Amino acid sequence: MKRILSALAAAASIAGLALGAAGTAQAAPPPPRPLIVSEIATGTVNTPLRDFIEIVPTGGPVMFPFDVAVLATFAGQTHSLGVIPAYVTIAPGMAYTMAHIGSGLACAQQFFNVNLPANIPIEVRLVQATYPPNVMDSAFISQTFPLFLGQSYHRTWVTPSTFTRAPETPCVPPAFTP
Repeated sequence: MKRILSALAAAASIAGLALGAAGTAQAAPPPPRPLIVSEIATGTVNTPLRDFIEIVPTGGPVMFPFDVAVLATFAGQTHSLGVIPAYVTIAPGMAYTMAHIGSGLACAQQFFNVNLPANIPIEVRLVQATYPPNVMDSAFISQTFPLFLGQSYHRTWVTPSTFTRAPETPCVPPAFTP
């Protein structure tokens, strides 16, 4: 009887370890993306045209044989902010910045004429401009209050909605790759 009880205890212990290991398994990291939206500024009450979007590579140099459309969706409408032309190289340590034409950002590679909202949710997508189109990255910000002067949303991880408020740094890639 003693042997049966110790065998049952050992079996329960092994089963508990197996279940515990299975229960603590973490989800696989998201697939790597060659480009991500790293920073979004939607302007403030005092500077409504200080809008910009910063795009950075996540690994080595990035160059595509196709255009990459940059789209912003808010208030039920999608707006084209511009296109990263085919064969443009974006190297590590470099940021490709698109800014509002009234922003005064001389460092931007492209300018757009769409006012990004300061207090409603916004999604910015990088879309491969081929058929069928392929979403390369998506960044979602659930804004509830406008940014303060000099602030923007910085991506902190590769999931679409992991952004935090921080001082704006247009045209400066993040010190780390999310």
